[in-house]
Amino acid sequence: MHGKPIAAIDAGEGVLAAAHLPTRVKEQGVITGEALEDMLTLFVEALRRHRFPQRDVRLVPA
Repeated sequence: MHGKPIAAIDAGEGVLAAAHLPTRVKEQGVITGEALEDMLTLFVEALRRHRFPQRDVRLVPA
């Protein structure tokens, strides 16, 4: 699987949970939070890494 970076803010964390994705796991390219500026900084760093193949996506409906 690709393991592209994902960002969600506020209620978006519920969407990640419904899709069986981890929340609050920046080491796996999943960036969440309430402070938009901090979250965007972490997301840009994740985009620079490009992919996170260690993220378990077996349960993600695709």
